[in-house]
Amino acid sequence: MKVELNAQEVELLKGLLTMVDPSDSTLAVYNKLTPKPKVKKEVPIKRYSYSFIGGGWNTSWGKTKRGAIKAAKAQYKGTSTLVVDETTFQLCGTDSYNNLLNMSL
Repeated sequence: MKVELNAQEVELLKGLLTMVDPSDSTLAVYNKLTPKPKVKKEVPIKRYSYSFIGGGWNTSWGKTKRGAIKAAKAQYKGTSTLVVDETTFQLCGTDSYNNLLNMSL
């Protein structure tokens, strides 16, 4: 059963519950009436490296691997020679990126 209460009714019930014997059921009801703080976690944007099917590599940025794949596909959508290979996406830290640059020289 779902009951909707306004703010005054919630405060009244919380006050009444604190006066009653603090049993497990009373605490459970009190905890349901107490709002829980919502923590919004910031998702960092990461760099992913990937290869093209015909050869070559590039990097793409995204919060998730799926987002980086989507961004890379959108970037090379109109080209027939640069086809993104989805199976080669991997996180690319600073060291990995520098290694890729050194191999390209």
